[in-house]
Amino acid sequence: NLHDRKYLGTNVVVWMNEFARKLHESGNLLMLAEVEDSIKKQLERTGVLEEIGSKNVFMASSIVNDSIREAALSANKWIKANKIQ
Repeated sequence: NLHDRKYLGTNVVVWMNEFARKLHESGNLLMLAEVEDSIKKQLERTGVLEEIGSKNVFMASSIVNDSIREAALSANKWIKANKIQ
């Protein structure tokens, strides 16, 4: 949940990219919720969005926690599709 964050520090971006890569290698994925447009643009510029996958990034909206619910629904569908318990 990146609620109200407008910028990620370099260390966070590097860590997030590595974490997403390791998750993918182990058959898992990283989902981000409440993402502001400035953060998405930063993830695009740094190549992290490609590693995470744009479908796993849920943008913040005027409805508080709406993207968290959306991410949770997507995660549950992914878990069922991948038979994760």
